[in-house]
Amino acid sequence: MSKQHRATIRNARQHPRRLRRKDNGHAGQTAQVAHGFDNRASATQPSSAVDPRLVCPKVLVIDDEVEIVDGAVLRLHAAGLKTITANEGVSGLRCAREHQPDLILLDMRMPQLDGLHVLQELRGSVETRHIPVIMLSASLGDRQRSLHAGARLFLAKPYDGSLLIDAVQQVITEARTGTSGS
Repeated sequence: MSKQHRATIRNARQHPRRLRRKDNGHAGQTAQVAHGFDNRASATQPSSAVDPRLVCPKVLVIDDEVEIVDGAVLRLHAAGLKTITANEGVSGLRCAREHQPDLILLDMRMPQLDGLHVLQELRGSVETRHIPVIMLSASLGDRQRSLHAGARLFLAKPYDGSLLIDAVQQVITEARTGTSGS
């Protein structure tokens, strides 16, 4: 385990409010850190036989703050993830239906259609209810409401970039393997 990885785990333990999970009735537990993704096709399989969703996950970032979106996209790309962006709730819902991302990073506070309503729409649709969501908000008061509404994790703004990547990788891994780490 690298020094940076250990530091991220230590940071999550020291600041449990920053990263919260919903875990079968145990909302509020600190999330565990996951490992990165291999963005190359397996040497034993021809590249045409590899499902691209398994090789390079897609993350939809829905936030009205351009700086937040740009920072998240930069970090996600550096971690080998593809991104799709939307700057408000209605276009975010459209992108979720159209692109079927592996994960959605969703801001809680947006004009017109806020993150809680977007999350409720996502959970109410057969097309999108399976997509895990990590809610983002500067208000810790939004944590319980977002977890109760079906978010997989809650991440408080401002967040540490490595904590964001660890959370994204963990949730995607859990969704793919059908687990929900404790």
